[in-house]
Amino acid sequence: MNILDYVQMRGDVTFAKSPFNEVDAAVLGVFASVNLDEITAGKPTISDLVTRYMNAKNEKDMRDGRLDEKENLIQMMSTSPRYAKIRLLSFEKVIDREKEMTFYAAQFQINPFRRLVTFRGTDGYLISWKENFNTLYQFPTPGQNQAVKYIDGIKLKFWEKLILSGHSKGGNLACYSGAFCNESIYNKIEKIYIFDGPGFERDLSDDLRMKNIIPKICSFIPESSLIGRLMYVPYESKVVKSEGNGIYQHDIYNWHVGPCGFVQTSGVDGFSDGISTKVNDWIAGIPEDRRAEVVSELFAVFEKVGIDHADKFTNLNIKTLISLLMGVRSLSSESIKLLIIIIKEVKAAH
Repeated sequence: MNILDYVQMRGDVTFAKSPFNEVDAAVLGVFASVNLDEITAGKPTISDLVTRYMNAKNEKDMRDGRLDEKENLIQMMSTSPRYAKIRLLSFEKVIDREKEMTFYAAQFQINPFRRLVTFRGTDGYLISWKENFNTLYQFPTPGQNQAVKYIDGIKLKFWEKLILSGHSKGGNLACYSGAFCNESIYNKIEKIYIFDGPGFERDLSDDLRMKNIIPKICSFIPESSLIGRLMYVPYESKVVKSEGNGIYQHDIYNWHVGPCGFVQTSGVDGFSDGISTKVNDWIAGIPEDRRAEVVSELFAVFEKVGIDHADKFTNLNIKTLISLLMGVRSLSSESIKLLIIIIKEVKAAH
């Protein structure tokens, strides 16, 4: 059973009968990843939002390989006693090319006592890719600062608690904003759900704010996790039984789900150990004063050969491949090593 099956089979069970859990947080994260532009006015319920979405003429991301599943999921949510009456209190989307930042956040009212903020992960476009690599030398990142600003602006009633969540980059934003937000919000945080989210470019395990928030973190990674083991991860993660090969387990649709949570297993596999070690060793081997240059030269090649989205990288045609190989000649040894790792592991994952 995956999250689609979960919504179909458990959607008639209210939160009063079966409390909010990590799968519900993941489901709302998927909901917030569809195009909500221009349809969020008036604090609508999920039921109202889905009606608006289906009737809207918003441009859909046809490069999203999960678009059909997402639309199926949100339609089931719209008629589900578990989700239909949840309200979207706010939605923020910021695309800042100068700062190389893509930021999406949604705030939901789960019930009168609890709200959830979910941060979206990488959307597949080149600017989002580069933002991820910028974390190798930026701290805090523009996205992390924006996440703190977003939750600092929330006005909670004295009886309300706050849950933070996010998948991939969104999980990193949930962790950072939860640790470094204003004290009034910090004390209201009930739980932080992180789904295969990367760590930080520096070790924060001794930072007092991070140490105090770690007991509230529930982190989940798939058996073949790469993203969730990158850089310095200051918290422990539970491993979820997953389908798919290699990096394709990063897709949360491939995670096994039970009636009240993700299906956990004993530990990560050899793929995860191997690729995460390789990439982390590569990161550690780049002097800090060279990291910005390495990232810039790598993405300059991608841009030059027309790779502006993840689907072009995983489905290289002959012309693009030749152009990429020609561009490699101008790269430093650090960037070439990373490209070799990426190409090898993407091929293995197929």
